Parts: sequence; structure tokens; C-alpha cells
Amino acid sequence: VPSPRRSPCDLVGINNFDAGRMLAEHMLSAGARHVKVLCRPLCASTVMDRILGVDTSSAEIVISSRSVRRLGSCRYPAPGSGLPLRITISASILEDDDLFWDTVRHEYAHAAVYLLRPGEKHGHDAVWKDVCRRIGCTPKSLAPSGEETERLRRERAKYRVVCRVCGAETYYLKAGKIVKLMERGYRKRVRCGRCGSNDLDLYERE
Repeated sequence: VPSPRRSPCDLVGINNFDAGRMLAEHMLSAGARHVKVLCRPLCASTVMDRILGVDTSSAEIVISSRSVRRLGSCRYPAPGSGLPLRITISASILEDDDLFWDTVRHEYAHAAVYLLRPGEKHGHDAVWKDVCRRIGCTPKSLAPSGEETERLRRERAKYRVVCRVCGAETYYLKAGKIVKLMERGYRKRVRCGRCGSNDLDLYERE
């Protein structure tokens, strides 16, 4: 099999996705919330593309710190929208090599099926599983457990609401409706999901 064509984004001695991954980790540690990866393996013909006979070079890769409930996702563009295929990977798995790469291949398989079978819906069916096996991906749905989801939410949350009555804690990644109400002084309009009390405290992580 011939080597992939090199692209202007290639870095000598490192594969493109690893370069993008390191860049994303640096930007997230500096405070970024949503990083579009510019150096990625899909910017040139790849081994997986050649195996499957597809071209994913126009796909957009995003590393997102907002993604906690899902490890990854693949967004299919609406017909005529002009939007690219988008693969999103949760920043919470950047440090777990095995899980990171299996998630990348998992979402790549969704993108490949979309290109191989345009207009068809396959989800995690036999067609998608066949593509997974061909590219060395575990053919199963990837989703963190409830405990894992809660752990990730606690670690990445910017806001924490604590009930003074029962001690229940709720974590928020961004300033949504509840956080904004409390910040504006309308705390009595927010109630604890466990005991119903409106005696709550809001803490913000610096």
C-alpha cells in the first residue's frame, strides 16, 4: 500500500491527529472550551480511507470540553446545507490513549458509512459493525456509565449548587438558566431536586 500523500499540515515525525490532539490539550488547559482541530489525519488520504474506498478529507474534527455525556459524535450535514461532516470527540478522554483512539475510529466508521451509503440510516447496525471490523474498531456503542458521566461532570464543572438543607450538590458546565437566576439574585425561584428547598448556595470555580 503506497504511503499517504503529505499535506501542508503534516509535521515531520508525528502523525497529524496526535499533533492536533496535543494542540487541543494545550488550548483547553489555557481556557478554551471548544477546539476545532486543524492538524488531523483526515487532511490527506489515509490508510482507513484507502481500505474502505472513501474520501473523508473534508470532514471537520472538533475536540470539545462541553461534551461529557457522550465520548464522541458524528454529525451528518443536511442535504443542501453546505456544511461538512463533523466528528466531535470529548476532551475528557484525551489522556486515555486506548479509549481516545477507539472513539475516533468509532466515529470515523459512522462518517464512512454515511459516505458509502448516502441517504441511508444505519446507526450501530450490521453495516456499521462491518466497517468497524475492517478498520480495527470495537463494533459496539460507546457511552460512559452513569457514574463515569457524573465524575466527568464534577471534574469539568464551572458551577456547583449546594442545598443547605439536605446537602445535595448539582454541577453545571456552563451558566445555564439555573445559574443565571442565582447570579441575578433570584435564588428563591430555584429549588433543590432532592428535597425541594430553595435555600441554595452557588459556587463558581476560578
